[in-house]
Amino acid sequence: MNNPSLTIRHHCDTVVEASTDREIDAHRLTLRGLFAILMQLSVLKDSTYQPGGSVMSIIANAKQFALLTTGIGYLSRIREIEPDDGLPFLVVTISALRGWDEEVRYTYMDCRVSGRVCQAYVTNLAPYVEAGDKVLIRFRTHDMFADTFTYRQGPKQGKVGVTVKAKLVGIEWARVNGVAFAELEETA
Repeated sequence: MNNPSLTIRHHCDTVVEASTDREIDAHRLTLRGLFAILMQLSVLKDSTYQPGGSVMSIIANAKQFALLTTGIGYLSRIREIEPDDGLPFLVVTISALRGWDEEVRYTYMDCRVSGRVCQAYVTNLAPYVEAGDKVLIRFRTHDMFADTFTYRQGPKQGKVGVTVKAKLVGIEWARVNGVAFAELEETA
């Protein structure tokens, strides 16, 4: 098949056409993401969703919405924050990979580490991050949002910047300098 083609029609009668393998893959990924979001909405706590119901009925009956994101990225800047009021908490920065492998781009996210298992995983990876090793993780975040801040120093001092924040709720696997983290623990 020299000239692949894909036409997608959904409930709003919008047609998406793609003619190259890359465009077809991008639309398939988009549809998978949309399907995952719809599936997530259908299993929300206290939701009265019935199979065969419309998206609008799901949204109208949902009591809580969750923005769950998965990805692969580099772990950095592991630190403990001690607020004036409340308990200290662990925060990391993830440089999430996006785009095609020939043109990788990064989205930087500041994540509050949530849950004992995830905190233990990050704590065990901290010595490698501090040593400057490349720590690649498969992660899951929850409730991502954008936040503004003001640069305090440097050439952008006084200007407003935007950062992405989320809760880091899971790490599926980790690789340190290309070696699986479990293998490193076994040899230590």
